[in-house]
Amino acid sequence: MTKNDPQTLCTPTMAGVLEGQGYFEEARRIYSELLEKLPGHPAYRVAVERLEGLLIQRDAAEEPLADLMAQWLTLLIRTQGLKRLRQLK
Repeated sequence: MTKNDPQTLCTPTMAGVLEGQGYFEEARRIYSELLEKLPGHPAYRVAVERLEGLLIQRDAAEEPLADLMAQWLTLLIRTQGLKRLRQLK
């Protein structure tokens, strides 16, 4: 979905559906567009702020997970190497 895509439904209902499915960026974009059309609309402003917070939380949660995966893979490779060395003895 893009901003200029005629297929995109820029409605609060569509934004809510997207948010419920975890498409926070798309939902935030729709609420932002709605807020441009109706500046000062309290529900849209709150929705944009909430979604921005969720995106920040999601991004922060993904960074440590990537680090943990890298550490796990390193340990797995080292363990396999040790097993091979023990077999050679």
